[in-house]
Amino acid sequence: MKKRYQSGSASAVAIICLVLALVVALGWIFYTNFVAKEEPKKDTDLIVVDKKDDDTKSDQVKYIDLRKDKKDSTGTVVASAADVDKLEGVGEKLKTYLKTEAGKSVEAMDGAVKQTFTIDRIYGDYAAGAATGHYAIWGPKDGTGDVTEVAGTQNLGMPCKDLTAAKVPAQLVDSKCLADDGSGLTDYKN
Repeated sequence: MKKRYQSGSASAVAIICLVLALVVALGWIFYTNFVAKEEPKKDTDLIVVDKKDDDTKSDQVKYIDLRKDKKDSTGTVVASAADVDKLEGVGEKLKTYLKTEAGKSVEAMDGAVKQTFTIDRIYGDYAAGAATGHYAIWGPKDGTGDVTEVAGTQNLGMPCKDLTAAKVPAQLVDSKCLADDGSGLTDYKN
């Protein structure tokens, strides 16, 4: 009788081992297909950037809008050379100009004050923003020279002739300018 129980025990052990192997195999299949999803492989492109001389116009110049809710005179305040260094996307000529002018003593209606700017928009060596007593555009005088204030207004708009002469990008003035005949705002494209 002992022999009979022993052969049954061996069969039971073999069946238990097969069932465990089957459960482990099914568990592994379930885990790899449903639980452990691999992240999809991302294809990456190699982007080569060709740095050009500062004096040449580059396709890498981008328009930066610093205004809050698209309202003029709400950008970044620049009161010193250290503030200029915090601006990103500024061309070297514009950066040099702003560092020279920011903090300089200027005459205002109530006496001498320190020159501060509120830079609203930047496009390479061009910028738009509030200066002491008016709204201004800074950039190369003829589109290629040293940076200076090329246009200004107190409330109406920038004169089209000033913007065109300095080759000011249209984004800086929302594609609008004051018509040369004084008839009001008109479309500006440059």
